[in-house]
This record gives sequence, structure tokens and C-alpha cells, in this order.
Amino acid sequence: VLYRRVETAGQEQGGRWESAVLTRRLSCQLQDTVAFASVSLPPWCLSLPRRHPFLFTLEARRKLLDCTGFGSSHAVYRVQESRVAAHRAKLGDSIRAAQQRLAVAREHQDYDGIARAEYDVDEIERRVYSRRIGAIASDLARVSREHILENAQRLLEYHQGSKHVLEVQFHGEDGFGSGVTQNFYETVSGCLQKRALNHEAPLWISDGHDAEHAADPDGQYAFLTNAEGLFPQPLPPGSPHLARVCELYRFMGRLMGKACRDKFTVPLPLHPHFFAVLKGGFVPSDLVKTLGRPAAAIPPSEDWTTLDLLRAYAAAAEGGG
Repeated sequence: VLYRRVETAGQEQGGRWESAVLTRRLSCQLQDTVAFASVSLPPWCLSLPRRHPFLFTLEARRKLLDCTGFGSSHAVYRVQESRVAAHRAKLGDSIRAAQQRLAVAREHQDYDGIARAEYDVDEIERRVYSRRIGAIASDLARVSREHILENAQRLLEYHQGSKHVLEVQFHGEDGFGSGVTQNFYETVSGCLQKRALNHEAPLWISDGHDAEHAADPDGQYAFLTNAEGLFPQPLPPGSPHLARVCELYRFMGRLMGKACRDKFTVPLPLHPHFFAVLKGGFVPSDLVKTLGRPAAAIPPSEDWTTLDLLRAYAAAAEGGG
């Protein structure tokens, strides 16, 4: 209760609630690969961080998510990759020295030196690779950039239940791999911020530049530019847009879940209060008050956007009016 009151009031300081003892005990439990791979961790390892996450460091919570959030195969694979990365870092000096010798040999066209340096690099890579048990299964999907949002919706509807890693390639392009897949998530995020889509399906509160966009659809206001982040647009129960908006929010959940599991990012600038409401445990009126601004900063009523209306309500709530 104290934590919620302090954080809602904006007085929470990072780390002041963390328990070194609990974090250390959780980290020790997560060292047992067999325990979390067989879902045999003590019950408190899951219940306590879920109910009181502020008691544990961010690093410990991330490791817990890696070990328990995505199934046994992904847990073992992530532990394997972290240990491989640690072993590679330990051999970093040897790798750099071998690569430097290879570069010098190529510069001088020393073919014997090139052969020796390449052998050294391959030998180090073999030693690193020997730490791996195996690779996780992956699926390769092809999508069109011209119809990226529709393709992405169909792809995730089909792939949502799969435990395989999702890799994406674009039609008509040769590139593939983690870089191209990350570009897929970035492109879809851009589509979800388009003002034209927000007119078709009002997902987000407008930033007040709809008139400028109408005058120049391909100009600088083609995308929503809310400085504080994207916040959901309230809709009445009988709105004709409700089905489409719910469909897109369900798609966003699948998109972010898939990206989180596969270690990619979805650069969608969501408002911090949106996350606070999703996490729960906060009084909505307290969150609304933090949107308030001085009366002088609110434009005349005839120029109000939805966000201005929300801020006016926040100012009234703050003043007790």
C-alpha cells in the first residue's frame, strides 16, 4: 500500500524498494537449469515477483522472465546463449588478435599467413560453438512492404500459437536474418502511428494536427507526434469503429508478445500511463491528474482536441472542482 501511494504521487526513487536478500535468493534459484526447465521452481519465485516486482532488481526480473515466461525450450536456449556470449567475451582478446593477423595478411597478400589466421579464427569459433547444445527451431515468413500491416496481421494470427522463432523476409528483397526481422517490427510500428489509419480506426488520442494533415496528407504530419506518447482514444460502446479497434489492439498484443519472446523490440511510443493502467494497481483518477497542466496552457475551448479535454478534466480533478 505504501509503495503504491508513493509511486502514484511521483515520489518513487529507483532502487529504494529493492531487497538485496530476495534478489540474491531468486538469482541462486535461477542458476538451477533443471529446476526452471522442468517448471520445478519454488512457488515464491513466481508469486512474489509477480505481486511485488519492486522488491527485485530489473536484471533479476528479466532473467526470471527469460527462464519462465516462454516455455522450456526458449528458457534453455536463452541460458545457453548467455553462457556462449560469456565464453565468447572471455576469448575476446584472442578473437581480435586473430582477426588482426588475418587483416594484415590480406593486406600483404601473404597467402600462408591468411590460411593460418583463418584457421585460428575458425578454431576459436569452434571452441565457442562447442558450448551450444543445439539451435532453436525457427520459421521464415515473407511479407510485402506495400501491404505490411495486413500481412503482419495474417502472419501473427497464423503464428501466434507457435513456439518457433519467427524470422521475416520481404518480398523482392534478398536480405534475411535478425536485422531484417527487426526492420519488420519497426515498419509495422510506423504503420500503427499513421494518421490515416487513426482516422479509419481511432486507436490513439489525436495530437491536434489533423487539419494540417488534411491539407498535406504526405507532409510532416502523416504520423501522430504526441510528445508524451500514444494514449488510447476512448470510444462509446456503440461506436462503429469498436470491432476494428479491438482487432488492432489484439494484434498489437500478439506483435509485442512475439517480439519480446524472440528478443526484438517494437518501437511504438506508448504513453507511460497506458502501461500503468495495463499493469493495474493504480487509481485511474490519480493517473488522470498527472495529465493536468496550468489553465494558461490549455487553448480556448473552440480549439480543443480530445487530449485538451482530458487535460481540462485533469485540472478540474486536481483542483477539486
